[in-house]
Amino acid sequence: EPLKEMRSEVRRLSSELRQVCAELRPPMLDTLGLGAALRALVTEWSDQNEVETQLDLSPDVTLRSLPEEVAVNFYRVAQEALTNIGKHARAQHVDISLLCEQDQLIMTIRDDGLGFDAPVTLHGLTAQSHFGLAGMRERVGLIGGEWSLKSVPRHGTTICVKWRAEGKTS
Repeated sequence: EPLKEMRSEVRRLSSELRQVCAELRPPMLDTLGLGAALRALVTEWSDQNEVETQLDLSPDVTLRSLPEEVAVNFYRVAQEALTNIGKHARAQHVDISLLCEQDQLIMTIRDDGLGFDAPVTLHGLTAQSHFGLAGMRERVGLIGGEWSLKSVPRHGTTICVKWRAEGKTS
């Protein structure tokens, strides 16, 4: 009987691990690209959080040609931003755009929520326990991109990520 219980627990943990892996890197990202993965993420998040969300994307054909590490990191930044909005912002509306302009990919995530006094430095982010924001900034740095945060108390927050195709930042 104890062995049977352990097997059941291992199966449950294995299932949870698969779910976490799918959330970290959704299979749709590999098969259909960043645009489709973001559409699915935003639709699910908006339904769960009952927040009106507008998504503006460049054509999928453009987004499918992105390097794998760029697509994954842009997806994870959007995922973390939406998680933060759902937990903290009390937003009524979220706008997300992911646009290719010449050789640059630009993602902007804007909410009309509570906002906050945003630290300027990475150290300031971690010192104030904004670990998700610090993680976003580090992810973007790993791909040679730029990350910016603007937030005003009672007026919402905007996160902007920029990446140049040749690894150069603007």
